[in-house]
Amino acid sequence: MDSIADLVRDNKLETNFEEQFTIHHYDDSDGEEQRRSQLRSEHWQEGGLLARGAFGKVLLQRCVKGKRTHEFRAVKKISRCVSRHGPKKLTISPNWKPLPSSLIHE
Repeated sequence: MDSIADLVRDNKLETNFEEQFTIHHYDDSDGEEQRRSQLRSEHWQEGGLLARGAFGKVLLQRCVKGKRTHEFRAVKKISRCVSRHGPKKLTISPNWKPLPSSLIHE
């Protein structure tokens, strides 16, 4: 069984922010066909505002280059705030689900 450190290394997602794009670079292996892993990049472009709350906003993003599975996603941008208790940890679930098509208006 893989150790947690191996799982973290194998699922590393490098991100760059360039002009109007969020670009993710990741190592993608195809487990079914047992091919060697390939370096892939996805370019996500920010769309409209979906929701706003006390700690940030939720934006719609569209994959404009390198799409494998989903064309749209919702991204929560959290406002930075300093707490008297120090910085807080942010945990992001890897089990996110794509935005239902009924919520997407182009």
